[in-house]
Amino acid sequence: MDKSRKIALFGLALNATFSAYYLAYGLILRSWWMLTLGSYYLILSIVRFAVLRTKSKEHLAAKMA
Repeated sequence: MDKSRKIALFGLALNATFSAYYLAYGLILRSWWMLTLGSYYLILSIVRFAVLRTKSKEHLAAKMA
């Protein structure tokens, strides 16, 4: 696994952690602002996951060719 992929996976894990924290905190406090932040980080995590998955498929296809 190359260095850029490791950094991207670390960023994904960090975004997912922020998302879970802000969503839970927003639900506990009933704070729309915290729920908004949690939603933002959730969307960011989903996009990062999709990009990483697409890139790994491209990398796998390039290895097989």
